[in-house]
Amino acid sequence: FANEKLQQFFNFWTFKREESVYDSEKIVYKKVKFIDNQGVLDLIEKKRVGILPMIDEEIKIPKGSDKTFMKKLEQKHMKTKEYKRVLRRPDNFIVVHYAGNVEYSSESFLVKSKDRMTDDLYTLITGTKFAFLKNLFSDSVAASNKTLGS
Repeated sequence: FANEKLQQFFNFWTFKREESVYDSEKIVYKKVKFIDNQGVLDLIEKKRVGILPMIDEEIKIPKGSDKTFMKKLEQKHMKTKEYKRVLRRPDNFIVVHYAGNVEYSSESFLVKSKDRMTDDLYTLITGTKFAFLKNLFSDSVAASNKTLGS
């Protein structure tokens, strides 16, 4: 994902921005062909339909699971050219990145994506002199090991 963002940044400043400057100054130039990776970024991060927002949504659903996530991902993106199914491994999918295909396993996607407060952070906050912060994080919250936001 970070490489896709960097590629988009490079494309914008190297190609798109320069083309707009040339156009505004009426400079004749030969257009350079480049891979526009906006489709991959949309697949990964677009609100409500991207992989990351879909993971966040599935975490919030009481019976959300890796399997239900995969079902929804497949339904939403079966016609997206940057997304491919892996027929032999139904829990996997492929993202067609600008640099090539990458296969991802959805196994434990939701568990790995849950934000858990670390013990160090809990110790730091509960050791504060500020009563307000101490009260926010009582021993019952730490003992339950719940995720933030749940």
